[in-house]
Amino acid sequence: MKQPASVGSFDFQLFQNYPNPFNPATIIEYTLASACRVRLTIFDSLGRCVRRIVDARQQAGFHRTEWRGTDEHDLPVATGSFLCRLQAGDFSEVIRLTLLR
Repeated sequence: MKQPASVGSFDFQLFQNYPNPFNPATIIEYTLASACRVRLTIFDSLGRCVRRIVDARQQAGFHRTEWRGTDEHDLPVATGSFLCRLQAGDFSEVIRLTLLR
């Protein structure tokens, strides 16, 4: 569930990935209201961590990254639904992604 947390001209927000469903890759975009530590993690439908895409301190503003449907070892994951969680400071939001192979 969204937690509106506005500072300056940006809010903390995780946007729906596109394309969705996707194959072979999808774009994930988010905004940060302030500089903070960011974790962007992909989980499978059972809640197991598949890949941590971002784990770093980032500046406020708009950010974009790509997920190519691979795990931590760069091996392709199976077709299915995945969850993408953005954690930034006290903010947390989840979206659903669908990979079709």
